[in-house]
Amino acid sequence: MWLTKVEESTGEAIKVDWQPFSLAQVNSDKDQDIKLWEQPGVLDGTDKTFLAHMSGLAAKRQGEEQFKSFFMALLRARHEDKKDLLDPAVMEEAAVTAGLDMARFREDQSDPELLKDIGESHTIAVEEHGAFGVPTFVFGEG
Repeated sequence: MWLTKVEESTGEAIKVDWQPFSLAQVNSDKDQDIKLWEQPGVLDGTDKTFLAHMSGLAAKRQGEEQFKSFFMALLRARHEDKKDLLDPAVMEEAAVTAGLDMARFREDQSDPELLKDIGESHTIAVEEHGAFGVPTFVFGEG
């Protein structure tokens, strides 16, 4: 949220390509070879560990501005209103606040390909950039 304050104070937009990173994976007590995004409960939707990530990627499919609005609504829900990001109603509320096409959002949100995207993004962050927490910023120079 502080990036928004920087943008407001400078009058300049800051371009950030937000990518998923799984704190649940990093902090898991399971063998790190076990990928949480590949587990049966996650794949069938009963385990909501990646709900916020999948929702964010679904919002991103509607465009950068739509994603930014959704992301800010989600940050406010979590950090200001103390809402649970494992609650599908919180995702719906953020999507409505962001003005997303709700039918498309719901369809995209359940796309199993998003779990592959999450896994790939996490793996690249760890293996190529040495990420171990959030936020991690990677600049063009490294």
